[in-house]
Amino acid sequence: MLEQPTDNQIHRFQCFLQIYHNEPLGYILVRRLRLPLAVIGFGFIFLYFGILLILHHLAGHASPATLEDVLRIPPASHYYYPNLNAIVYDIIGNPLLLLLLIFFGQYVPKQIRRLEQSNLIQPGSSPSRPIRWLINHEAGKRWLVGICLVVTLGVAVITTVIGVVMSPPANTPDYYVVFLSFLGHYGQITIFVQLIILLIILNDYKLTPRLHLRHPDGCSGLAPFGQVGLVVYLYLFILALQAAIGTIAGGTPLQRLTEQTINASAWIFLSIFFSTGFFLVFHEFLYKPRRALKTLQQQYLLKAGDEWTRYHQRLSASIIDSVEESASLLSGRSEFQFDDDLKLLEIWDKLNRDVEHINTWPISRRTIRSLAFFANPLFPVLLPFIAEAISNIIS
Repeated sequence: MLEQPTDNQIHRFQCFLQIYHNEPLGYILVRRLRLPLAVIGFGFIFLYFGILLILHHLAGHASPATLEDVLRIPPASHYYYPNLNAIVYDIIGNPLLLLLLIFFGQYVPKQIRRLEQSNLIQPGSSPSRPIRWLINHEAGKRWLVGICLVVTLGVAVITTVIGVVMSPPANTPDYYVVFLSFLGHYGQITIFVQLIILLIILNDYKLTPRLHLRHPDGCSGLAPFGQVGLVVYLYLFILALQAAIGTIAGGTPLQRLTEQTINASAWIFLSIFFSTGFFLVFHEFLYKPRRALKTLQQQYLLKAGDEWTRYHQRLSASIIDSVEESASLLSGRSEFQFDDDLKLLEIWDKLNRDVEHINTWPISRRTIRSLAFFANPLFPVLLPFIAEAISNIIS
């Protein structure tokens, strides 16, 4: 019978996930107003792109005349908005990032609970000292939520102030951009902090997978690992998209400051950052579950192979003895005597082959094939050059 988690373990688990449930944007828009994600997504696009477009129009700023002007790198000086930065930041990047932040609060705890309810992860017996302090403190949940909120708001304010110092606002659209900049920084930092909490949860728990040949998710119940990993990958993908456009097409004041400080080395630092991020996502959410399941698979095949070999050897010896004792070769009763054994070996061999070909990755094979083409991390880096090629074609 499977061991059920204790009350202290459940409290520890809920303490970690509280940061996802109490994130302010998700709490207001989803838990209070109960807005669907589609409405929230279009609302963020209007908040970033729609209102800003209206403000620039009211201020009398010139708009691009052709699609070539929009996609030009760097943007032309005779107009201000919209441009390639607007497409990447205000239509795709920041709205999707904030929508992902709200989606995190609903999705990640659900996937972690699926793993815990299936007993595929179990709380460790001896948590680290900071974790032990949080879960044993009477206000542990409030401390955790408060610390995360202060960190995210503080970093968002600091980065926004740096942007204001670099490019002081001169008109109404500029002041509105300051607010949007703060909102974008808040989304980026909050998801980053939530990822740290998620890694703490997974490191505080031990993975206890088991072979399941016909599990509905196609990967022995470990699909939540892969699904969370894909969401985290999307977060890094958005950041890479914004960084690629920002570095080539102007970007935010903070990016310009960084580029001025480290000059041509900016691409090196960005490459190291995103390479490290992609490696951590791969290792924590894809490779570790696969390694655990692969170990079980190899242990089973090794044990089954030894037993299969011994049974086959005994059966072969019995057949040889029967042939030597029989006047006619495997006739009559001798053939009937070993028929069940041969069928058993065939079924046994088929079972071993099923285990050998089981999917040990925590994502389905179809998803793996799709990711190989659609989710290539080089795409954000190549996007500016693709946009430049399109502008050359239509010019």
